[in-house]
Amino acid sequence: MRHSSLTPALYLALWAGMWPAACWAQSPDVSQMRQLNPAMPLPLKIDPERVAAAGIEVLKGEHIDLYTDIRDRPVTEELVRVFDAAIPLWCDYFEVAPERTAPYRVSAMIIADRNQTGAFRKAGLMPDDLPDFLAGYNRGHEMWVFLQPGDYYTRHLLLHEGTHAFMQWFLGGSGPAWYSEGMAELLGLNRWQDGKLTLGYRVRSNLECPYWGRVKIIREDVAKGDSRSLDEVMNISSISFRQVDAYAWAWAACNFLSHHRLTRKPFARLGAQARNQGPSFNQEFQQVIQKNRRAIERDWKLYLDEMVYGYDVLSAGLIECQLAEYTSADNPGGDKVVAVHSGFSWQQTPWQVEQGEVFELATSGQFEVSQGEKLLPCEAGGITIEYYRGRPLGELTLGILTTEGEGPARLVAKPLPIGLGGQFRAPASGVICLRFNVSPARLDENRGALKVRIKQN
Repeated sequence: MRHSSLTPALYLALWAGMWPAACWAQSPDVSQMRQLNPAMPLPLKIDPERVAAAGIEVLKGEHIDLYTDIRDRPVTEELVRVFDAAIPLWCDYFEVAPERTAPYRVSAMIIADRNQTGAFRKAGLMPDDLPDFLAGYNRGHEMWVFLQPGDYYTRHLLLHEGTHAFMQWFLGGSGPAWYSEGMAELLGLNRWQDGKLTLGYRVRSNLECPYWGRVKIIREDVAKGDSRSLDEVMNISSISFRQVDAYAWAWAACNFLSHHRLTRKPFARLGAQARNQGPSFNQEFQQVIQKNRRAIERDWKLYLDEMVYGYDVLSAGLIECQLAEYTSADNPGGDKVVAVHSGFSWQQTPWQVEQGEVFELATSGQFEVSQGEKLLPCEAGGITIEYYRGRPLGELTLGILTTEGEGPARLVAKPLPIGLGGQFRAPASGVICLRFNVSPARLDENRGALKVRIKQN
């Protein structure tokens, strides 16, 4: 977005002279809107009589004028309520004082059929310079959204474009393309239940967000070998967002960075830099996270390899095991014993092995694993009547963390089932890591830990 060099007062004076008095009477708060961000483009000149003559219905909320050819009042009225409910949530996320939003108002065109836009053009609601767009588009005072199959996805797109608009008006911009689109996707994910809205909702199933499909895109790309590094995502060009897969990768990056324990604080501060759309935006953020780069890239790869709806980024990154408390009866050989917690994914032990080395693991204890609405008692062998990824739910598994070379540390080989314990041969050289065979979306619901002891020959 280009920013004007005119002062706010001069800009308002010139702009006011372009508009007839009748228009000012219809929009009493428009001058206050301009003060929020005087660099924004001028609003459309909307003629109510022309709109009515074209058969376009208008619904007004506290912060939105919704223009639509959809003849379903409950649906359109709900969209108005959703948008108004999002304003304080955007304020909270981006740390904007709520009182600043008092004059904030945008126009949203919700169009029933992207191939039948004649009524909107007749009404003057689709200007000739409006670019072609996939499903939604935002510009200054206005946004355009094509009706989607299912109520959820239309609501998602309205909130996606609303996030763009909010950032541009109150943050002065929305950053480079990956951040702009990734944040709109992240906060567009929503839950609307009993008149209460949640933004940035961690959906646990595709049934909660029909037709959204970003998780499916990531999984298919990774399966084809088209995985992208964080650097590659941050360099996705604006023009690439003519394709849906760019939105999926931008969402994946923002979701990961906003929740990972090593990046969530610096990522939260990026909103203050949102007016910067140049390369320095990425460079400054990368410098901040540089000291933890290898760990971040390692966990990014784990995230992509195990992508599921509701992936718990905070709990799924690799952490170090804690040494467990034990009695001499538990550990007659005096070996190290670690606690492996069910509420985390991979956990790094203090044990180093060489490829082919034989070692012995012993486990003790019980934990609880989440299965929908209930917690099931479980031991290291897992629950043999419930399976996840082809193995018993909750089964203890082992991976080897290698740290060779300049690239990120990584887990090699397929997870090795450990179960109740026994003798095993190291599939690679590195550090032993352990976890339970559970969904990364349910980690924060599990309870308890096991004790694990290793005996190396």
